[in-house]
Amino acid sequence: MTAAYNKYVPSGQWSYDTPDQLTQEEDFLGVAAVGKLDRGNAQAEDEKLYYTPDKNGIIQVGEEARNDLPRFSIRGATDTDALLPLPGSLYTMYANVQDLEVNSVGSIRITPRHAVIDTIVRWDGPFDREQAPFPPQTDDDHSLDEFVPPQERAVIREIVDSLQLHQMPIEQKIETIRSYFSENFTYSTYLRINTQLNRKWRKEQKNERYRSMTGRDSFLAQFLLEEKSGHCEYFATATTLLLRQAGVPARYCVGFSIQETDPKTGELVLRGTHAHAWCRAWDEKNKRWIDVDTTPPSWINAEQWNNNWRQKITDTLQRWREDFTVWRTQPENQAMAATVFYSIGGAVLAWVAWRLWKTRTRIRKQFSQKRSIGVVKTPLSELEKWIAKKIGPRPCGMPFGTWVAQLKNHGDPTLIEEAVQIHHQLRYDPQSSGGDLREKLLELCRNLKKT
Repeated sequence: MTAAYNKYVPSGQWSYDTPDQLTQEEDFLGVAAVGKLDRGNAQAEDEKLYYTPDKNGIIQVGEEARNDLPRFSIRGATDTDALLPLPGSLYTMYANVQDLEVNSVGSIRITPRHAVIDTIVRWDGPFDREQAPFPPQTDDDHSLDEFVPPQERAVIREIVDSLQLHQMPIEQKIETIRSYFSENFTYSTYLRINTQLNRKWRKEQKNERYRSMTGRDSFLAQFLLEEKSGHCEYFATATTLLLRQAGVPARYCVGFSIQETDPKTGELVLRGTHAHAWCRAWDEKNKRWIDVDTTPPSWINAEQWNNNWRQKITDTLQRWREDFTVWRTQPENQAMAATVFYSIGGAVLAWVAWRLWKTRTRIRKQFSQKRSIGVVKTPLSELEKWIAKKIGPRPCGMPFGTWVAQLKNHGDPTLIEEAVQIHHQLRYDPQSSGGDLREKLLELCRNLKKT
Protein backbone atom coordinates (compact mmCIF):
# COMPACT_ATOMS: atom_id res chain seq x y z
CA MET A 1 0.00 0.00 0.00
CA THR A 2 1.21 3.51 -0.78
CA ALA A 3 -1.60 5.69 0.63
CA ALA A 4 -5.05 5.36 2.23
CA TYR A 5 -7.96 7.83 2.12
CA ASN A 6 -11.15 8.06 4.14
CA LYS A 7 -13.26 10.88 2.65
CA TYR A 8 -15.12 10.66 -0.67
CA VAL A 9 -16.49 13.76 -2.38
CA PRO A 10 -19.19 13.76 -5.13
CA SER A 11 -16.71 14.96 -7.76
CA GLY A 12 -15.30 11.43 -7.73
CA GLN A 13 -12.15 12.10 -5.69
CA TRP A 14 -10.85 10.81 -2.37
CA SER A 15 -9.08 12.84 0.28
CA TYR A 16 -7.78 12.25 3.77
CA ASP A 17 -9.38 13.80 6.85
CA THR A 18 -7.36 13.58 10.04
CA PRO A 19 -8.85 12.91 13.48
CA ASP A 20 -8.98 15.47 16.28
CA GLN A 21 -8.84 18.47 13.92
CA LEU A 22 -5.17 17.87 13.14
CA THR A 23 -3.68 19.10 9.89
CA GLN A 24 -2.36 16.45 7.54
CA GLU A 25 1.19 17.63 8.28
CA GLU A 26 0.65 17.35 12.04
CA ASP A 27 -0.73 13.82 11.60
CA PHE A 28 2.58 12.55 10.19
CA LEU A 29 4.75 11.24 13.02
CA GLY A 30 8.24 9.77 12.88
CA VAL A 31 8.55 5.98 12.72
CA ALA A 32 10.44 4.46 15.65
CA ALA A 33 14.12 4.27 14.71
CA VAL A 34 17.48 3.34 16.20
CA GLY A 35 20.97 3.86 14.74
CA LYS A 36 23.37 1.01 14.10
CA LEU A 37 25.79 2.66 16.51
CA ASP A 38 23.24 2.09 19.26
CA ARG A 39 23.41 -1.63 18.38
CA GLY A 40 27.18 -1.80 18.75
CA ASN A 41 27.98 -1.37 15.04
CA ALA A 42 30.26 1.60 14.34
CA GLN A 43 29.73 1.46 10.58
CA ALA A 44 27.06 3.22 8.53
CA GLU A 45 25.85 5.46 11.34
CA ASP A 46 23.62 7.30 8.84
CA GLU A 47 21.66 4.09 8.25
CA LYS A 48 18.81 3.69 10.73
CA LEU A 49 16.63 0.76 11.69
CA TYR A 50 12.95 1.71 11.38
CA TYR A 51 10.55 -0.67 13.05
CA THR A 52 7.07 -1.29 14.37
CA PRO A 53 7.61 -1.56 18.14
CA ASP A 54 6.16 -4.30 20.31
CA LYS A 55 3.68 -3.67 23.12
CA ASN A 56 6.53 -2.30 25.25
CA GLY A 57 7.48 0.20 22.54
CA ILE A 58 10.82 -1.43 21.73
CA ILE A 59 12.34 -4.11 19.54
CA GLN A 60 14.68 -6.63 21.09
CA VAL A 61 18.33 -6.82 20.08
CA GLY A 62 18.75 -9.53 17.44
CA GLU A 63 15.06 -9.53 16.54
CA GLU A 64 15.40 -6.95 13.76
CA ALA A 65 16.68 -9.50 11.20
CA ARG A 66 14.40 -12.43 11.88
CA ASN A 67 14.81 -15.03 9.13
CA ASP A 68 11.36 -16.51 9.74
CA LEU A 69 9.64 -13.37 8.44
CA PRO A 70 8.90 -12.69 4.76
CA ARG A 71 11.11 -9.94 3.36
CA PHE A 72 11.96 -8.17 0.16
CA SER A 73 14.48 -5.59 -1.00
CA ILE A 74 13.27 -2.30 -2.39
CA ARG A 75 15.42 -0.11 -4.62
CA GLY A 76 14.45 2.79 -6.80
CA ALA A 77 14.51 6.51 -7.41
CA THR A 78 12.56 8.60 -4.92
CA ASP A 79 11.66 12.24 -4.38
CA THR A 80 11.41 14.36 -1.27
CA ASP A 81 8.20 13.75 0.70
CA ALA A 82 7.38 10.73 -1.47
CA LEU A 83 5.08 7.97 -0.20
CA LEU A 84 6.68 4.52 -0.06
CA PRO A 85 4.81 1.41 -1.29
CA LEU A 86 5.13 -0.82 1.78
CA PRO A 87 3.04 -3.60 3.34
CA GLY A 88 0.73 -2.52 6.13
CA SER A 89 2.39 -5.02 8.46
CA LEU A 90 5.87 -3.45 8.27
CA TYR A 91 8.14 -5.01 10.90
CA THR A 92 11.61 -3.60 10.21
CA MET A 93 13.59 -1.85 7.49
CA TYR A 94 17.11 -0.44 7.38
CA ALA A 95 17.25 2.80 5.39
CA ASN A 96 19.74 5.62 4.94
CA VAL A 97 17.16 8.39 4.92
CA GLN A 98 16.78 11.72 6.64
CA ASP A 99 13.32 10.97 8.00
CA LEU A 100 10.57 8.36 7.82
CA GLU A 101 7.05 9.28 8.95
CA VAL A 102 3.70 7.54 9.19
CA ASN A 103 0.19 9.00 9.52
CA SER A 104 -2.97 7.66 11.14
CA VAL A 105 -4.04 5.69 8.06
CA GLY A 106 -0.68 3.98 7.62
CA SER A 107 0.84 5.98 4.75
CA ILE A 108 4.63 6.19 5.08
CA ARG A 109 6.39 9.33 3.86
CA ILE A 110 10.12 9.48 3.22
CA THR A 111 12.60 12.35 3.23
CA PRO A 112 15.58 10.77 1.45
CA ARG A 113 19.25 11.65 1.79
CA HIS A 114 19.98 10.50 -1.75
CA ALA A 115 18.13 10.12 -5.05
CA VAL A 116 17.87 6.32 -4.68
CA ILE A 117 16.66 4.28 -1.72
CA ASP A 118 17.98 0.76 -1.14
CA THR A 119 16.67 -1.26 1.80
CA ILE A 120 15.35 -4.62 2.97
CA VAL A 121 11.81 -4.71 4.34
CA ARG A 122 10.45 -7.38 6.70
CA TRP A 123 6.82 -7.66 7.63
CA ASP A 124 4.81 -9.67 10.14
CA GLY A 125 1.13 -10.56 9.97
CA PRO A 126 0.15 -9.58 13.54
CA PHE A 127 1.57 -6.09 13.05
CA ASP A 128 -0.24 -3.28 11.25
CA ARG A 129 0.93 0.33 11.26
CA GLU A 130 -2.54 1.54 10.24
CA GLN A 131 -4.60 2.62 13.22
CA ALA A 132 -8.10 1.36 14.03
CA PRO A 133 -11.10 3.24 12.54
CA PHE A 134 -11.47 6.79 13.79
CA PRO A 135 -14.18 7.24 16.45
CA PRO A 136 -17.22 9.47 15.69
CA GLN A 137 -16.69 13.15 16.41
CA THR A 138 -20.06 13.31 18.21
CA ASP A 139 -22.58 10.77 19.52
CA ASP A 140 -24.90 11.37 16.56
CA ASP A 141 -22.15 11.42 13.98
CA HIS A 142 -20.63 8.67 11.86
CA SER A 143 -16.98 7.76 11.95
CA LEU A 144 -14.93 9.08 9.02
CA ASP A 145 -14.45 5.42 8.03
CA GLU A 146 -18.19 4.71 7.99
CA PHE A 147 -19.50 7.85 6.31
CA VAL A 148 -21.37 7.60 2.97
CA PRO A 149 -21.91 10.96 1.20
CA PRO A 150 -25.63 11.90 1.07
CA GLN A 151 -25.55 12.23 -2.72
CA GLU A 152 -24.44 8.59 -3.11
CA ARG A 153 -26.45 7.16 -0.22
CA ALA A 154 -29.66 6.21 -2.06
CA VAL A 155 -27.93 4.20 -4.80
CA ILE A 156 -25.49 2.56 -2.37
CA ARG A 157 -28.33 1.62 0.01
CA GLU A 158 -30.33 0.16 -2.89
CA ILE A 159 -27.50 -2.19 -3.88
CA VAL A 160 -26.70 -3.17 -0.28
CA ASP A 161 -30.34 -4.05 0.33
CA SER A 162 -30.57 -6.05 -2.90
CA LEU A 163 -27.50 -8.07 -1.91
CA GLN A 164 -28.78 -8.45 1.68
CA LEU A 165 -25.38 -7.55 3.10
CA HIS A 166 -26.52 -6.35 6.53
CA GLN A 167 -27.06 -9.79 8.01
CA MET A 168 -23.80 -11.34 6.76
CA PRO A 169 -20.46 -11.71 8.57
CA ILE A 170 -17.67 -9.60 7.15
CA GLU A 171 -16.05 -12.41 5.15
CA GLN A 172 -19.36 -13.20 3.40
CA LYS A 173 -20.01 -9.50 2.74
CA ILE A 174 -16.68 -9.21 0.98
CA GLU A 175 -17.20 -12.35 -1.07
CA THR A 176 -20.74 -11.30 -2.05
CA ILE A 177 -19.53 -7.90 -3.26
CA ARG A 178 -16.66 -9.53 -5.16
CA SER A 179 -19.04 -11.94 -6.89
CA TYR A 180 -21.46 -9.10 -7.68
CA PHE A 181 -18.80 -7.16 -9.56
CA SER A 182 -17.26 -10.22 -11.18
CA GLU A 183 -20.60 -11.42 -12.61
CA ASN A 184 -22.13 -8.10 -13.65
CA PHE A 185 -19.25 -5.72 -14.44
CA THR A 186 -16.26 -5.54 -16.75
CA TYR A 187 -12.91 -3.81 -16.52
CA SER A 188 -12.15 -1.06 -19.02
CA THR A 189 -9.82 1.91 -19.31
CA TYR A 190 -12.11 3.46 -21.91
CA LEU A 191 -14.71 5.37 -19.92
CA ARG A 192 -17.91 6.86 -21.25
CA ILE A 193 -19.29 7.95 -17.89
CA ASN A 194 -18.37 11.60 -18.23
CA THR A 195 -19.63 11.63 -21.83
CA GLN A 196 -22.98 10.12 -20.82
CA LEU A 197 -23.48 12.63 -18.01
CA ASN A 198 -22.63 15.54 -20.29
CA ARG A 199 -25.14 14.20 -22.83
CA LYS A 200 -27.86 14.18 -20.18
CA TRP A 201 -27.08 17.72 -19.10
CA ARG A 202 -27.01 19.00 -22.70
CA LYS A 203 -30.38 17.35 -23.33
CA GLU A 204 -31.88 19.04 -20.29
CA GLN A 205 -30.40 22.35 -21.38
CA LYS A 206 -31.86 21.97 -24.88
CA ASN A 207 -35.33 21.16 -23.53
CA GLU A 208 -34.99 23.77 -20.78
CA ARG A 209 -36.06 21.18 -18.24
CA TYR A 210 -33.52 21.31 -15.48
CA ARG A 211 -33.36 18.95 -12.51
CA SER A 212 -31.38 19.29 -9.35
CA MET A 213 -28.51 16.83 -8.95
CA THR A 214 -29.62 13.53 -7.49
CA GLY A 215 -27.84 10.37 -6.41
CA ARG A 216 -28.40 8.90 -9.86
CA ASP A 217 -26.58 11.70 -11.62
CA SER A 218 -23.14 11.18 -10.05
CA PHE A 219 -20.13 9.51 -11.63
CA LEU A 220 -20.35 6.59 -9.21
CA ALA A 221 -24.08 6.05 -9.82
CA GLN A 222 -23.50 6.12 -13.56
CA PHE A 223 -20.88 3.40 -13.09
CA LEU A 224 -23.06 1.23 -10.83
CA LEU A 225 -26.41 1.54 -12.58
CA GLU A 226 -25.74 2.11 -16.28
CA GLU A 227 -22.20 1.68 -17.54
CA LYS A 228 -21.15 -1.22 -15.29
CA SER A 229 -17.66 -0.87 -16.74
CA GLY A 230 -14.67 1.07 -15.45
CA HIS A 231 -11.16 0.92 -14.07
CA CYS A 232 -9.93 -0.02 -10.60
CA GLU A 233 -10.68 3.38 -9.03
CA TYR A 234 -14.41 2.88 -9.63
CA PHE A 235 -14.44 -0.66 -8.23
CA ALA A 236 -12.43 0.38 -5.16
CA THR A 237 -14.65 3.42 -4.50
CA ALA A 238 -17.86 1.44 -4.90
CA THR A 239 -16.60 -1.38 -2.66
CA THR A 240 -15.54 1.07 0.06
CA LEU A 241 -18.93 2.77 0.17
CA LEU A 242 -20.89 -0.52 -0.08
CA LEU A 243 -18.99 -1.92 2.91
CA ARG A 244 -19.57 1.27 4.87
CA GLN A 245 -23.29 1.15 4.12
CA ALA A 246 -23.26 -2.49 5.28
CA GLY A 247 -21.77 -1.45 8.62
CA VAL A 248 -18.08 -2.19 7.94
CA PRO A 249 -15.54 0.64 8.34
CA ALA A 250 -13.54 0.86 5.13
CA ARG A 251 -10.89 3.01 3.45
CA TYR A 252 -9.87 3.63 -0.14
CA CYS A 253 -6.26 2.65 -0.90
CA VAL A 254 -3.82 3.15 -3.75
CA GLY A 255 -0.53 1.42 -4.39
CA PHE A 256 0.95 -1.06 -6.83
CA SER A 257 0.14 -4.55 -8.04
CA ILE A 258 3.22 -6.67 -8.78
CA GLN A 259 2.91 -8.02 -12.32
CA GLU A 260 6.39 -8.10 -13.82
CA THR A 261 9.59 -10.01 -13.03
CA ASP A 262 13.02 -9.21 -14.43
CA PRO A 263 13.99 -12.41 -16.32
CA LYS A 264 17.72 -11.91 -15.65
CA THR A 265 17.70 -11.08 -11.94
CA GLY A 266 14.36 -12.51 -10.84
CA GLU A 267 13.53 -9.18 -9.20
CA LEU A 268 9.99 -7.86 -9.18
CA VAL A 269 9.53 -4.62 -11.12
CA LEU A 270 7.08 -1.83 -10.27
CA ARG A 271 6.11 0.67 -12.97
CA GLY A 272 3.63 3.50 -13.18
CA THR A 273 1.28 1.26 -15.18
CA HIS A 274 1.22 -1.17 -12.23
CA ALA A 275 -0.57 1.40 -10.08
CA HIS A 276 -3.76 -0.02 -8.60
CA ALA A 277 -6.60 0.89 -6.25
CA TRP A 278 -8.49 -1.28 -3.76
CA CYS A 279 -9.99 -0.87 -0.30
CA ARG A 280 -9.28 -1.98 3.25
CA ALA A 281 -12.05 -3.22 5.52
CA TRP A 282 -11.94 -3.30 9.30
CA ASP A 283 -12.38 -6.74 10.89
CA GLU A 284 -13.82 -5.88 14.29
CA LYS A 285 -13.55 -9.46 15.55
CA ASN A 286 -9.81 -9.79 14.88
CA LYS A 287 -9.07 -6.06 15.29
CA ARG A 288 -7.24 -5.71 11.99
CA TRP A 289 -7.60 -4.31 8.47
CA ILE A 290 -8.27 -6.63 5.52
CA ASP A 291 -7.25 -5.84 1.96
CA VAL A 292 -10.25 -6.14 -0.39
CA ASP A 293 -9.79 -6.02 -4.16
CA THR A 294 -12.96 -6.45 -6.22
CA THR A 295 -11.62 -5.30 -9.58
CA PRO A 296 -12.21 -8.13 -12.12
CA PRO A 297 -8.99 -10.14 -12.66
CA SER A 298 -9.07 -9.28 -16.37
CA TRP A 299 -7.58 -5.89 -15.52
CA ILE A 300 -4.09 -7.45 -15.37
CA ASN A 301 -4.22 -8.49 -19.03
CA ALA A 302 -5.77 -5.17 -20.04
CA GLU A 303 -2.87 -3.29 -18.44
CA GLN A 304 -0.18 -5.66 -19.75
CA TRP A 305 3.15 -3.85 -20.10
CA ASN A 306 4.71 -3.75 -23.55
CA ASN A 307 8.32 -4.64 -22.78
CA ASN A 308 9.96 -3.66 -26.08
CA TRP A 309 13.65 -3.09 -26.83
CA ARG A 310 13.45 0.63 -26.04
CA GLN A 311 12.12 -0.14 -22.59
CA LYS A 312 14.88 -2.69 -22.03
CA ILE A 313 17.52 -0.07 -22.84
CA THR A 314 15.82 2.44 -20.53
CA ASP A 315 15.64 -0.16 -17.73
CA THR A 316 19.34 -1.00 -18.14
CA LEU A 317 20.40 2.64 -17.97
CA GLN A 318 18.16 3.21 -14.95
CA ARG A 319 19.66 0.20 -13.18
CA TRP A 320 23.21 1.41 -13.86
CA ARG A 321 22.32 4.82 -12.48
CA GLU A 322 20.78 3.33 -9.35
CA ASP A 323 23.69 0.92 -8.80
CA PHE A 324 26.19 3.76 -9.06
CA THR A 325 24.18 6.00 -6.71
CA VAL A 326 23.95 3.22 -4.12
CA TRP A 327 27.68 2.46 -4.48
CA ARG A 328 28.86 6.04 -4.07
CA THR A 329 26.67 6.67 -0.99
CA GLN A 330 28.11 3.76 0.99
CA PRO A 331 30.57 5.03 3.65
CA GLU A 332 33.43 2.77 2.54
CA ASN A 333 33.17 4.08 -1.04
CA GLN A 334 32.75 7.80 -0.42
CA ALA A 335 36.50 8.61 -0.51
CA MET A 336 36.95 6.76 -3.79
CA ALA A 337 33.80 8.35 -5.22
CA ALA A 338 35.09 11.82 -4.33
CA THR A 339 38.42 11.03 -6.00
CA VAL A 340 36.67 9.84 -9.14
CA PHE A 341 34.42 12.91 -9.26
CA TYR A 342 37.33 15.33 -8.76
CA SER A 343 39.40 13.53 -11.38
CA ILE A 344 36.59 13.63 -13.90
CA GLY A 345 35.84 17.26 -13.05
CA GLY A 346 39.51 18.23 -13.41
CA ALA A 347 39.77 16.43 -16.73
CA VAL A 348 36.65 18.16 -18.02
CA LEU A 349 37.92 21.59 -16.92
CA ALA A 350 41.29 20.94 -18.55
CA TRP A 351 39.59 19.88 -21.79
CA VAL A 352 37.36 22.98 -21.75
CA ALA A 353 40.37 25.25 -21.13
CA TRP A 354 42.28 23.59 -23.97
CA ARG A 355 39.33 23.99 -26.32
CA LEU A 356 38.98 27.68 -25.41
CA TRP A 357 42.69 28.26 -26.01
CA LYS A 358 42.53 26.49 -29.38
CA THR A 359 39.46 28.47 -30.40
CA ARG A 360 40.99 31.77 -29.37
CA THR A 361 44.22 30.99 -31.24
CA ARG A 362 42.29 30.05 -34.36
CA ILE A 363 40.20 33.24 -34.25
CA ARG A 364 43.28 35.41 -33.80
CA LYS A 365 44.99 33.70 -36.71
CA GLN A 366 41.95 34.12 -38.93
CA PHE A 367 41.63 37.79 -37.96
CA SER A 368 45.31 38.40 -38.66
CA GLN A 369 45.01 36.77 -42.06
CA LYS A 370 41.96 38.87 -42.94
CA ARG A 371 43.79 42.07 -42.02
CA SER A 372 46.81 41.13 -44.08
CA ILE A 373 44.88 40.27 -47.25
CA GLY A 374 45.44 43.01 -49.89
CA VAL A 375 47.38 45.26 -47.47
CA VAL A 376 50.81 46.41 -48.69
CA LYS A 377 53.36 46.75 -45.94
CA THR A 378 55.76 49.68 -46.20
CA PRO A 379 58.77 50.66 -44.10
CA LEU A 380 56.66 53.47 -42.60
CA SER A 381 53.80 51.15 -41.53
CA GLU A 382 56.36 48.93 -39.78
CA LEU A 383 57.25 51.92 -37.56
CA GLU A 384 53.68 52.04 -36.14
CA LYS A 385 54.70 50.91 -32.65
CA TRP A 386 57.58 53.43 -32.52
CA ILE A 387 55.30 56.23 -33.71
CA ALA A 388 52.67 55.26 -31.08
CA LYS A 389 55.28 55.74 -28.37
CA LYS A 390 55.90 59.28 -29.66
CA ILE A 391 52.35 60.58 -30.22
CA GLY A 392 50.11 57.91 -28.66
CA PRO A 393 48.02 55.08 -30.21
CA ARG A 394 46.20 55.75 -33.45
CA PRO A 395 42.53 56.54 -32.74
CA CYS A 396 39.98 54.19 -34.24
CA GLY A 397 38.96 55.37 -37.73
CA MET A 398 41.81 57.89 -38.19
CA PRO A 399 43.71 57.45 -41.49
CA PHE A 400 47.31 56.32 -41.10
CA GLY A 401 48.73 59.32 -42.95
CA THR A 402 46.81 61.85 -40.84
CA TRP A 403 48.00 60.15 -37.67
CA VAL A 404 51.67 60.07 -38.79
CA ALA A 405 51.47 63.76 -39.78
CA GLN A 406 51.22 64.56 -36.05
CA LEU A 407 54.95 63.74 -35.85
CA LYS A 408 55.69 67.16 -37.34
CA ASN A 409 55.89 68.49 -33.81
CA HIS A 410 58.61 65.92 -33.01
CA GLY A 411 60.72 66.02 -36.17
CA ASP A 412 61.41 67.48 -39.64
CA PRO A 413 57.98 68.32 -41.22
CA THR A 414 59.38 68.06 -44.76
CA LEU A 415 60.84 64.63 -44.11
CA ILE A 416 57.59 63.40 -42.55
CA GLU A 417 55.46 64.79 -45.37
CA GLU A 418 57.66 63.13 -48.02
CA ALA A 419 57.60 59.80 -46.14
CA VAL A 420 53.80 59.84 -45.95
CA GLN A 421 53.54 60.64 -49.66
CA ILE A 422 55.80 57.74 -50.69
CA HIS A 423 53.91 55.45 -48.25
CA HIS A 424 50.61 56.28 -50.00
CA GLN A 425 52.17 55.73 -53.45
CA LEU A 426 53.41 52.28 -52.48
CA ARG A 427 50.09 51.25 -50.97
CA TYR A 428 47.58 52.68 -53.43
CA ASP A 429 49.44 53.10 -56.74
CA PRO A 430 50.42 49.71 -58.24
CA GLN A 431 52.58 51.46 -60.85
CA SER A 432 54.74 52.97 -58.11
CA SER A 433 55.68 49.81 -56.25
CA GLY A 434 59.23 49.76 -57.58
CA GLY A 435 62.30 49.08 -55.50
CA ASP A 436 63.65 52.60 -55.78
CA LEU A 437 60.69 54.15 -53.94
CA ARG A 438 60.81 51.49 -51.20
CA GLU A 439 64.56 52.09 -50.74
CA LYS A 440 64.01 55.84 -50.57
CA LEU A 441 61.22 55.43 -47.99
CA LEU A 442 63.42 53.09 -45.98
CA GLU A 443 66.15 55.76 -45.91
CA LEU A 444 63.61 58.42 -44.84
CA CYS A 445 62.39 56.17 -42.00
CA ARG A 446 65.98 55.74 -40.75
CA ASN A 447 66.44 59.49 -40.71
CA LEU A 448 63.06 59.91 -39.00
CA LYS A 449 64.05 57.62 -36.12
CA LYS A 450 67.32 59.56 -35.71
CA THR A 451 65.43 62.80 -35.22
